[in-house]
Amino acid sequence: MKSRKTWIFPNFSKAIRFLFLPCFFLLFLTTEKVSPQMATPTDTEKVIEAYEKEKIARWKRNVGKRFLVVRTVRPVEFFKSLDDLQRGFVIQKEKEGFLITEVVQHPSGTMNFYHVLFDSGQLGYLGADGNYLEMKILEKSLIPLSKKDQPRKGTSRLKESSVKAMEMVKKHLIKMDPMTGGKISVESWMKELKNKKFPRLTWWYDVREISPSWLRVIQWSEGEEASLVIRIWRVDLVAQQVFPENQSAQRWYGISF
Repeated sequence: MKSRKTWIFPNFSKAIRFLFLPCFFLLFLTTEKVSPQMATPTDTEKVIEAYEKEKIARWKRNVGKRFLVVRTVRPVEFFKSLDDLQRGFVIQKEKEGFLITEVVQHPSGTMNFYHVLFDSGQLGYLGADGNYLEMKILEKSLIPLSKKDQPRKGTSRLKESSVKAMEMVKKHLIKMDPMTGGKISVESWMKELKNKKFPRLTWWYDVREISPSWLRVIQWSEGEEASLVIRIWRVDLVAQQVFPENQSAQRWYGISF
């Protein structure tokens, strides 16, 4: 009677490799296919990007709105410059109105602010993050005055100095014209935008006096973006010079189109 032979691995380590190497190989292939699907940073980034865009769009809907600052036990804090946020200031008057002209981002890219123009002529910044504006409205430190502060063209008669300042801004040269190699004026550029990009674009100007020789010209633009666009220039009638005062105006300079 023949004895039954039993097959035995001559080396135990070889047996381990024989049994488990295919498993490791399959696990490697599975990991290569699944891990990119499990980690989906692109989806996360898209969600964050969409949230940030909606947040900025919501802030921009406040551009053109006017508010009244009321002195309370918890006053509204403003800033004179984005370069020095350690030095905030509060309105000392009992009440003062201001206009939101644009939404700007701190150079660090981590904070956002409203650029504001006070009725007194002073410029400043108000925090936009953390629903600060809405919180101060609930606290009655800020009172909304109207939906928009948009003086329409022809609604009031301007003084001679105001007309002069407005014409200086309209003729002020800003961008390089690739066709001629020269620059184009503010008013001509707006007409270019209307003819080539935004057929429903409308714009008008408002002039506010800072002093007898210094005036502030505000351009209101609708149809250029989803929200109202406000650009501000300061005009020196004596020196015959024009200076952009907010980012919406400043970004035009030195940019080819």
